[in-house]
Amino acid sequence: MHSGKFYELISFRQEGNLLHFEVRLCPESEVYQAHFPGFPITPGACELRLVTELLSHARGRSLALKGISLAKFLSPLFPGDGTMVRVEISDVILSGDSLTAKAVIADDSQTYARIAAEYTLADTCVIIPVYNNAGTLCGVLDRVRAIVPDVLVVDDGSTDLSEADRLHVKENALAVLRHDRNRGKGAALRTGLLEARRRGFSKAITLDADGQHFPEDLPLFLQAAARHPDAMLIGRRNLVQENMPGGNTFANRFSNFWFAVQTGVRLGDTQTGYRLYQLDRLGRMRWLTPRYEAELELLVFQCWKGVPMVEVPVRVYYAPEGERVSHFRPFRDFARISLLNTVLCLAALVYGWPSRLFRGLFSRRTR
Repeated sequence: MHSGKFYELISFRQEGNLLHFEVRLCPESEVYQAHFPGFPITPGACELRLVTELLSHARGRSLALKGISLAKFLSPLFPGDGTMVRVEISDVILSGDSLTAKAVIADDSQTYARIAAEYTLADTCVIIPVYNNAGTLCGVLDRVRAIVPDVLVVDDGSTDLSEADRLHVKENALAVLRHDRNRGKGAALRTGLLEARRRGFSKAITLDADGQHFPEDLPLFLQAAARHPDAMLIGRRNLVQENMPGGNTFANRFSNFWFAVQTGVRLGDTQTGYRLYQLDRLGRMRWLTPRYEAELELLVFQCWKGVPMVEVPVRVYYAPEGERVSHFRPFRDFARISLLNTVLCLAALVYGWPSRLFRGLFSRRTR
């Protein structure tokens, strides 16, 4: 259970539009003592939170309480020695990004509360692809969840995670998606992006699990998304700072040049993994490569589709030499990037540039 969790979900089933939950209250939680010291009781606010979190569990997305139309607390609910209660949620109605529902908290002997409320569904999640980053994953996850509660972790066949690591990730992530073997960062991103779209999110922010990206920069993406609701956001790192590997700087400049050739758009950091994607613009996500260069491919195709590109200045941390964990293989990966750029340049001739030209002419005619 999460630290401070005041309940444990025992079972969940759905029958049509009726959701059934069985919950065990956890008397060891400090929540019960904080309300009335020496007199453990479940506060009404906790019953509201219980309904909200269980409904979030059923929807696969976090919910924010928007308004309460009914809150009747009919009988005191004591945690006792692990009291078991049923929560039944009905009349769930989704309208746009708002959801309404009614709930009853009861056991075999009595009803404790009746609640009817309206919620706002989260539209943005964070995706963290991970491959053998046991030393940093849990810390990154905790820092992300302090800002964005919905986090999808894609374990791309890691072999270094302990049972404690896996348990921590399972308890704190919205979902953990695991590949049975290492398939590459592109494949991990595809798995996460498809799952985010399946759950109904409209936007997804991706960041790495190795600690290079600062989760504390997430508000910059959220603020930029509010100003540019249709744009793909690209985190732009400071590529001349201390400890920046020289090979990375060269590879990024190389990538930036060919990206400008292929799309006519200039970006300062085409290799960053810190991005916000518009999920409805990603299509079927069948990419040419499953490895990390898929991020470049995805960026090019989004640009060809006419998705606006907006850069967001972000910080980056590069550990000193000897402490750095990198899966970049200079010769092989540079060869793969070069091959991909060759293919993309050919595709730009027959599709990329003509599509951008046609879109530009069409937009002028419709003004």
